[in-house]
Amino acid sequence: MRKAIWGLCCILAILLASDSPGNAQPLSIATSEWRPYGYLEDGKPAGFASEVLAKVLNKMGVEYRIEFMPWQRALDLAKTGETDAVYSFSYNAQRAEFLLYPETPLHPSEYVLYIRKSDAGKLKFDTLDDLKGYKVGITRGYSYSDALLKKLADLENSEEAENDEMNFEKLNAGSIDFFPEDLLSGLILLRKLSLRDKIAYLDKRVIIKDYFIAFSKRSPKITHEFV
Repeated sequence: MRKAIWGLCCILAILLASDSPGNAQPLSIATSEWRPYGYLEDGKPAGFASEVLAKVLNKMGVEYRIEFMPWQRALDLAKTGETDAVYSFSYNAQRAEFLLYPETPLHPSEYVLYIRKSDAGKLKFDTLDDLKGYKVGITRGYSYSDALLKKLADLENSEEAENDEMNFEKLNAGSIDFFPEDLLSGLILLRKLSLRDKIAYLDKRVIIKDYFIAFSKRSPKITHEFV
């Protein structure tokens, strides 16, 4: 009986070890600053999504390290397996070719269109057709929604920037007319840039979707069971 119990304990230990990618090396996670979901504070990851990840991974006994970088670079590293996971990223079919998504998201996000306050009453948004004739700023590496990206491609009126800060600066300067951005993140960023008195948002939501931690299919540490 003792041998049987000991054998079962050994099997369970092996299975648990194989499901945890943190045994040999810490799980490498890439993200980009996106307040209030993820950012650095006193040199440490903070924000709602970062806190959820910390709770879950600590409970699982998985060691990890988080590195902040531009969105597109994080995706490129996940595609090659140079990083094990990325957050906060939404699901789309192109990313699912090289990323594994868990069933449960980290958080939802509501996107609105930001405009200059001087254009309030002039610019409106009821359907995507209202974007016709105007320049729309987008951030490199963001997926937005298939409908929005298709409409922008059809209208040939989008202009890409490296990050959200640049898009808000371009909006303020008049280089673009609309900027789709997460409502909460946008308000925080406008305060940081001292643009709250110059830029507003339209109430109608452009996109509502979930954001996840997603895992690289090329990483030798990641298994479907772990995800």
